[in-house]
Amino acid sequence: MVTIAASTGEPTQMRVKHSIGFMIVLLGLGLVLVSDPQAAVGLRVTAVSGSQTHGGTITLTGSGFGTKSSAAPMKYDDFQNLANGQDPSGNGWNTAGHFKPVASNARVRPGTPFVRNLRAHFNGTVPFSQEGDASNFSLVGRSFPKAYVDFWMYADSTSIGGRKPQNIKIFRLHQDGTGDPNAYWSTTVVPGGGGDSNCAAADGTTSQDWAGCAPSNLSLNGNIPNNAFPGTEFWDKWHHFQVMAAAGSNGAANGTWVLYVDGRLRYNRPGNIALTRSGYDHWAEIWLGNYIRSEEWDGDAYFMWESVYVDNSWARVEIGNNPVYSACTLRETQVPTSWSDGSISVRVNRGQFPSLSGAYVFVIDEQGNISPGFPLSGGGGTGGGTTPAAPAGVRIVSS
Repeated sequence: MVTIAASTGEPTQMRVKHSIGFMIVLLGLGLVLVSDPQAAVGLRVTAVSGSQTHGGTITLTGSGFGTKSSAAPMKYDDFQNLANGQDPSGNGWNTAGHFKPVASNARVRPGTPFVRNLRAHFNGTVPFSQEGDASNFSLVGRSFPKAYVDFWMYADSTSIGGRKPQNIKIFRLHQDGTGDPNAYWSTTVVPGGGGDSNCAAADGTTSQDWAGCAPSNLSLNGNIPNNAFPGTEFWDKWHHFQVMAAAGSNGAANGTWVLYVDGRLRYNRPGNIALTRSGYDHWAEIWLGNYIRSEEWDGDAYFMWESVYVDNSWARVEIGNNPVYSACTLRETQVPTSWSDGSISVRVNRGQFPSLSGAYVFVIDEQGNISPGFPLSGGGGTGGGTTPAAPAGVRIVSS
């Protein structure tokens, strides 16, 4: 018996029309060809070579990868070269806040090779004037007509008192050092939820006085609808955030904001959202950690950050636990070291994968098209080497 799952939920403009999809059952090999609507014609990986261990280098051979002006991302940091308590400003970040973020071995993400992360510290009793609302790290003086932002984050509520913070802006893209225009991901009230007097959760419940609900709201100054991520999901868990953004221009509804949380598509506005004001066409800064409004809650909040990847290109390589990108419940972003149309080399980041055996590698091009998943062996040779190559735009899946 063969089960075929269609890929759904990907950004519609990122799909490329194909010839009529087809399925061929290859009885001798026990394989099925499945048309893949999320891949551009010709975008595929055909072989993988090199060391598939954490920190090793693998080379992906294939076609349709396109170009990437800088193979390496603008910034990738796993914070492993810092000592506990060390400020990451020596790693090229700017830091700010009453308590600046520092390296810590608290709340290490289970199953990873990492022994520390970056910990932001907020305190609900420190006045706004003393930056009690801030504990952030940032890149400034950059140019982001497009942005790809990828990180793992843990929001620790164990030291918070009876009132949890509700207005939390996890990261923000700024224009030229100003607060406007900007785009950010926030745990904030939903439109119509009562403003600053009510916390209206994504599941429809409300509670007074910041009593712990934290719905998420992608916002341009608070004007974009809620995307159903209630506080019961947000706190005391590791989450993987992935954002593809394009600023658009001149205040028109021609920007893009596509957000995945834990592999699930949470927000999808491809090319049809206003993210700038008239006269603007890019962001110049990115702030992570950003701020928590300080006077509205009690105690201490600690946010842990790990495997932070920031780029002004959407082109990237990811490893997932399913041959269908949108069906992956775990994805880890890799670190490119060279990039051409037919060959990409990356430094392996295994993240929570015990090994790469049974995992799949994806190439995402500059336009956001996603290749079919290519199986990895977890060893030093070519993953899936005995599997015949599929026609362009078609994935081969074991039955």
